[in-house]
Amino acid sequence: MENGWGGGDCQRNPVDGYPNCFVHDPSCNDYPPYNTEACGWDGGDCDLYNSLVDCTVNTPSLLNNGKCNDGPTYNTEACGWDGGDCDFYNSLDDCTVDTPFRINDGYCDDDPPYNTAACEWDGGDCPTPTSAPAECNDYPPY
Repeated sequence: MENGWGGGDCQRNPVDGYPNCFVHDPSCNDYPPYNTEACGWDGGDCDLYNSLVDCTVNTPSLLNNGKCNDGPTYNTEACGWDGGDCDFYNSLDDCTVDTPFRINDGYCDDDPPYNTAACEWDGGDCPTPTSAPAECNDYPPY
Protein backbone atom coordinates (compact mmCIF):
# COMPACT_ATOMS: atom_id res chain seq x y z
CA MET A 1 0.00 0.00 0.00
CA GLU A 2 1.51 3.33 -1.10
CA ASN A 3 0.35 6.68 0.34
CA GLY A 4 -2.55 4.96 2.07
CA TRP A 5 -4.01 3.62 -1.16
CA GLY A 6 -3.96 -0.05 -1.97
CA GLY A 7 -6.44 -0.11 -4.84
CA GLY A 8 -9.45 -0.87 -2.69
CA ASP A 9 -12.81 0.24 -4.01
CA CYS A 10 -11.50 2.95 -6.29
CA GLN A 11 -13.58 2.83 -9.43
CA ARG A 12 -12.42 4.72 -12.47
CA ASN A 13 -12.64 4.49 -16.21
CA PRO A 14 -9.40 2.78 -17.26
CA VAL A 15 -7.50 3.87 -20.33
CA ASP A 16 -6.18 1.01 -22.46
CA GLY A 17 -2.66 0.24 -21.28
CA TYR A 18 -2.86 2.79 -18.45
CA PRO A 19 -5.34 1.46 -15.89
CA ASN A 20 -3.97 3.60 -13.05
CA CYS A 21 -3.01 6.64 -15.09
CA PHE A 22 -4.69 9.20 -12.82
CA VAL A 23 -4.24 7.73 -9.35
CA HIS A 24 -0.79 8.52 -7.88
CA ASP A 25 0.54 10.09 -11.07
CA PRO A 26 1.57 12.69 -9.14
CA SER A 27 -0.99 15.35 -10.18
CA CYS A 28 -3.91 16.03 -7.85
CA ASN A 29 -7.12 15.23 -9.70
CA ASP A 30 -9.50 17.04 -7.37
CA TYR A 31 -12.75 15.50 -8.51
CA PRO A 32 -14.59 12.23 -7.98
CA PRO A 33 -13.78 9.45 -8.14
CA TYR A 34 -10.08 10.31 -7.67
CA ASN A 35 -9.95 12.69 -4.68
CA THR A 36 -12.05 10.40 -2.50
CA GLU A 37 -11.34 8.16 0.47
CA ALA A 38 -11.90 5.07 -1.71
CA CYS A 39 -9.11 6.22 -4.04
CA GLY A 40 -6.82 7.25 -1.18
CA TRP A 41 -7.24 10.93 -2.04
CA ASP A 42 -5.96 10.29 -5.56
CA GLY A 43 -3.30 7.90 -4.30
CA GLY A 44 -1.85 10.63 -2.09
CA ASP A 45 -1.58 13.15 -4.93
CA CYS A 46 -4.13 15.45 -3.24
CA ASP A 47 -2.65 15.30 0.28
CA LEU A 48 -1.14 18.80 0.03
CA TYR A 49 -4.23 20.33 -1.55
CA ASN A 50 -6.55 18.70 0.99
CA SER A 51 -4.37 20.01 3.84
CA LEU A 52 -4.83 23.58 2.57
CA VAL A 53 -8.48 23.82 3.62
CA ASP A 54 -8.86 27.51 2.68
CA CYS A 55 -7.17 27.12 -0.71
CA THR A 56 -9.54 27.28 -3.65
CA VAL A 57 -7.92 26.89 -7.06
CA ASN A 58 -9.13 25.67 -10.43
CA THR A 59 -6.15 23.38 -11.03
CA PRO A 60 -4.77 21.82 -7.81
CA SER A 61 -2.06 20.00 -9.80
CA LEU A 62 -0.33 23.38 -10.24
CA LEU A 63 0.36 23.48 -6.48
CA ASN A 64 3.89 22.30 -5.68
CA ASN A 65 4.64 21.49 -9.33
CA GLY A 66 8.04 23.19 -9.31
CA LYS A 67 6.83 26.43 -10.93
CA CYS A 68 5.68 29.55 -9.11
CA ASN A 69 2.16 30.32 -10.31
CA ASP A 70 1.78 33.89 -9.13
CA GLY A 71 -1.46 35.78 -8.90
CA PRO A 72 -4.40 36.22 -6.61
CA THR A 73 -5.13 32.49 -6.35
CA TYR A 74 -2.03 30.26 -6.10
CA ASN A 75 0.63 32.51 -4.54
CA THR A 76 -1.36 33.14 -1.37
CA GLU A 77 -0.97 32.23 2.28
CA ALA A 78 -4.12 30.07 2.04
CA CYS A 79 -2.48 28.03 -0.74
CA GLY A 80 0.88 27.77 1.01
CA TRP A 81 2.50 30.16 -1.47
CA ASP A 82 1.68 27.82 -4.36
CA GLY A 83 2.54 24.76 -2.28
CA GLY A 84 6.01 26.20 -1.65
CA ASP A 85 6.77 26.90 -5.31
CA CYS A 86 6.81 30.68 -4.75
CA ASP A 87 9.00 30.71 -1.63
CA PHE A 88 12.13 31.78 -3.56
CA TYR A 89 10.30 34.40 -5.64
CA ASN A 90 8.61 35.81 -2.54
CA SER A 91 12.02 36.16 -0.86
CA LEU A 92 13.03 38.64 -3.60
CA ASP A 93 11.44 41.73 -2.05
CA ASP A 94 12.24 44.12 -4.93
CA CYS A 95 11.64 41.70 -7.80
CA THR A 96 8.35 42.20 -9.62
CA VAL A 97 7.75 40.24 -12.82
CA ASP A 98 4.72 39.16 -14.83
CA THR A 99 5.66 35.48 -14.96
CA PRO A 100 7.55 34.44 -11.81
CA PHE A 101 7.83 30.83 -12.96
CA ARG A 102 10.58 32.10 -15.31
CA ILE A 103 12.74 32.97 -12.26
CA ASN A 104 15.19 30.16 -11.41
CA ASP A 105 13.80 27.82 -14.08
CA GLY A 106 17.18 26.77 -15.51
CA TYR A 107 16.99 29.15 -18.49
CA CYS A 108 18.58 32.63 -18.52
CA ASP A 109 15.91 35.20 -19.38
CA ASP A 110 18.37 37.89 -20.42
CA ASP A 111 15.91 40.76 -20.32
CA PRO A 112 14.71 43.13 -17.62
CA PRO A 113 13.23 42.75 -15.13
CA TYR A 114 14.37 39.11 -14.88
CA ASN A 115 18.11 39.58 -15.40
CA THR A 116 18.56 42.26 -12.74
CA ALA A 117 20.13 42.47 -9.31
CA ALA A 118 16.65 42.76 -7.75
CA CYS A 119 15.71 39.38 -9.27
CA GLU A 120 19.13 37.90 -8.46
CA TRP A 121 20.04 37.60 -12.13
CA ASP A 122 16.98 35.56 -13.05
CA GLY A 123 17.24 33.57 -9.83
CA GLY A 124 20.77 32.45 -10.69
CA ASP A 125 19.90 31.36 -14.24
CA CYS A 126 22.04 34.18 -15.70
CA PRO A 127 25.70 34.77 -14.90
CA THR A 128 26.34 37.47 -12.34
CA PRO A 129 27.89 40.46 -14.11
CA THR A 130 31.44 41.33 -13.16
CA SER A 131 32.44 44.92 -12.55
CA ALA A 132 34.41 46.61 -15.28
CA PRO A 133 36.76 49.55 -14.82
CA ALA A 134 34.99 52.90 -14.55
CA GLU A 135 36.71 54.05 -17.73
CA CYS A 136 38.54 52.07 -20.36
CA ASN A 137 41.61 54.26 -19.83
CA ASP A 138 41.99 52.96 -16.27
CA TYR A 139 44.03 49.98 -17.47
CA PRO A 140 47.73 50.06 -16.51
CA PRO A 141 50.18 50.95 -19.29
CA TYR A 142 51.98 48.18 -21.19
